[in-house]
Amino acid sequence: MRSKEELKGVVDRVVFRNETTGFTVLELNSDVGRITVVGISPEINEGEYLTVYGEYVHHREYGNQFKGEFFERLLPDSAVAITKYLSGGAVRGIGPKTAVKLVERFGDDTLNVMANDPERISEVRGISKKSAVEISKKINEIIAVKSTMEELGNIELSSLESIKLFDRYGAGVVELIYDNPYILCGYPLYKNFDFADRIALNAMWFSPNDKKRVAAAIVYILRHNNLSNGHTCLPLDRLVTTTAGFLSLPEEEIYGNINSIYEDESIYLDNIEEEAYVFLPESITSEQYISDRLNLLNSLEYKTSSDMDLRIHALEEREGIVYEELQKNAIRSSLKYGAVVINGGPGTGKTTTLKAVLEICEEQGDRVVLAAPTGRASKRITEVTGRDAYTIHRLLEVDFGNDIEKFRFLRNEK
Repeated sequence: MRSKEELKGVVDRVVFRNETTGFTVLELNSDVGRITVVGISPEINEGEYLTVYGEYVHHREYGNQFKGEFFERLLPDSAVAITKYLSGGAVRGIGPKTAVKLVERFGDDTLNVMANDPERISEVRGISKKSAVEISKKINEIIAVKSTMEELGNIELSSLESIKLFDRYGAGVVELIYDNPYILCGYPLYKNFDFADRIALNAMWFSPNDKKRVAAAIVYILRHNNLSNGHTCLPLDRLVTTTAGFLSLPEEEIYGNINSIYEDESIYLDNIEEEAYVFLPESITSEQYISDRLNLLNSLEYKTSSDMDLRIHALEEREGIVYEELQKNAIRSSLKYGAVVINGGPGTGKTTTLKAVLEICEEQGDRVVLAAPTGRASKRITEVTGRDAYTIHRLLEVDFGNDIEKFRFLRNEK
């Protein structure tokens, strides 16, 4: 990463920043003049000293720019630079007036005093002892983040990735990664296994049969099958065979680690119809939760027409079709219980059954709303039923705002 071009300077202005993605456009006063820098970066404030690694590119609308791939923050060391840095909002709780007071009192040593001697900060008029401690805590966090970014940049992690890891694990994140680089495969980065494996084998001299490596591979394979193939679990023997091939290790090495990985709660083992299956903890928890909710809904019965069979027969006459007995059972159950799961392969009559349920509900004067998890699925339901369908989040009026992980319901009745 450090083989890229290097640009140093002071942030003159932050032109644009997307808080969700981290994409930033800023103007940097460098030795070669004012340069527009773009890229995915941590939060950057005006007055900060940066070393940016990247390359010059030409944008057809905005002209020449420097595309940054790694942003290294440098703390200012002169009174003038420190004043601008603090005035730009780098440390929450310190505005331009307070910044001037601090620098007038401590000069070039301001940041050092803020980090290491909070009692002296409270000598400045307007700063209480409590505020001084908070300010010291914040500047130390900035220093820790800066150090983390520099360390993790050496293993090709971007500035934003480093910030995410710091937020997740705190100041000890570098030591955690050196102890187990495979944590990079999990939340919040979910890096490819090969990325972490290169670091472990080539930079940290892990043994190919190290338990942490085996555990990470098992979790990675389970997660891949969950997200890509929809499997909430895998048979133990198949998982062992797949993992052994993935790591180029004997199956005995994998079997030998299964129990300890289970005891660490990285995986969950369960016997289903006398065969051992392996789950990710979050998968078994979600599956059990869904099962419990379906059972709860299924326990609720609704008053329905006593002449259901007559209605089904009348619908057959009107549509010129004859429902299979399984379809009739599905229709009756859908109109009786709080939740029904209709499952079957292509061409087995699921859509025909759904349309029958809709017809009878509308005949009874029931209010019917169709919903699906995705836009594509809801569009397909509309095509086959001739009725409007919604995505679940649109039906519930979910507002994601600028952060998909933090949503709210627009109609959240209490």
